[in-house]
Amino acid sequence: MSDLAATLAAAWDTLEAGTRDRGDPARHIVLATTSPHGPEARLLVLRATDRAAGTLTLEDSGVGMTRDE
Repeated sequence: MSDLAATLAAAWDTLEAGTRDRGDPARHIVLATTSPHGPEARLLVLRATDRAAGTLTLEDSGVGMTRDE
């Protein structure tokens, strides 16, 4: 197995653990962007993974912050 394949497999293992264990650090994902108006971040909850399709199912937790907050 190549280093890239091993790294990708480890990343999927980590993400899959986040769907099984509510206390796993991979369960809560922060997505952030920046714009001329400043940074914004949202806290998302990882609900499902599909390794074969290469997809994640995320739910918006309702928690987000802008630079002004």
